[in-house]
Amino acid sequence: MRVKLKVPDWAVKMVSDHTDMDRNPLRLKAGSGRHIKLSLPDDVYFEYGYIDSGGEMRADPNNPVVAANPWYPALSVLTGPTHKFLGPLVDLPPSSGDLKRYQLHSYHFKARRRFAIFSPDGVGDKPLPIAIVQDGPAFLRIGYLDRIFESLVKAGLAYPVRLVFVEPADRTIEYQFSPTYKSFISQELLPFIDAEIPVEGKPILIGVSLGGLVSATIALEDPDRYQGVVTLSGAFLGTPSNPDPYNSTKSWVLNRIKEGAGSNLRWSLDVGTLEWLLEINRSVQEALDCSGATHRYQEWNSGHNWVSWRNCLTQSIRFSFSPKIFNHKSKRLKN
Repeated sequence: MRVKLKVPDWAVKMVSDHTDMDRNPLRLKAGSGRHIKLSLPDDVYFEYGYIDSGGEMRADPNNPVVAANPWYPALSVLTGPTHKFLGPLVDLPPSSGDLKRYQLHSYHFKARRRFAIFSPDGVGDKPLPIAIVQDGPAFLRIGYLDRIFESLVKAGLAYPVRLVFVEPADRTIEYQFSPTYKSFISQELLPFIDAEIPVEGKPILIGVSLGGLVSATIALEDPDRYQGVVTLSGAFLGTPSNPDPYNSTKSWVLNRIKEGAGSNLRWSLDVGTLEWLLEINRSVQEALDCSGATHRYQEWNSGHNWVSWRNCLTQSIRFSFSPKIFNHKSKRLKN
């Protein structure tokens, strides 16, 4: 679709999925009566906004549709004529499963760490696999992972597992090749869970953006301990010596996969065609192809935001938690 946007007189820069929002804003020529022409896919979900001379990000006053973006609340949205939300989303009722909150004093962090464990409705004390979810509070409050997952379990489209929603203290530091965070997961969190609830099988790791990076790095460092990795817009750039994905052209994750690590894991990768992480995700997918690893990969005409990630979840859950990949038959849970 083709769109012609009228630029507000006060705007000096434009931010959007194309610019990774305010990291690489588009400078606008001064003057009034300005317009920006965009050519976007018909099924697009596109977030954008403007920055004024005071540095404040503001939504488009000519567009009443406001983005539900927790990181950038002052954004507007364009959706193409064929865009669809796939699977259950915001109209889904709250999950009826059990959510228990925990605190664990971490020796490695020398601080208390918080997490929550969600069990789908009807599983009781049955031993189940677990999934470690990075950015846990965001996945609960914004991603609706518990709701979407439980609905798929009840429909017989996903095997019931317990979701462990881990709360980060400083995700930027912890998710970028932090040995402390990796030790916390492997040496403290997983043993605590094994002692607290009945567990079977190997864990699966789930994450968006930097959460996808840390999920991949943890699994690639100890691939025999995990069953699979689910990433949405995985920020696979960076190395332990240069961990910032915004300032690195190298990829430790890509190199490890090319070396043969992680070929025993089940991978699910989703990425937007309008975001800066598209090319590295394509490269990782190609490396997984060459390695023979079981995986799915899908591109969406959208950017780096929670609305897009919610739209990916149904497909990634159905693949990564398919009843067919577990050792015994899945039974549909009663409503």
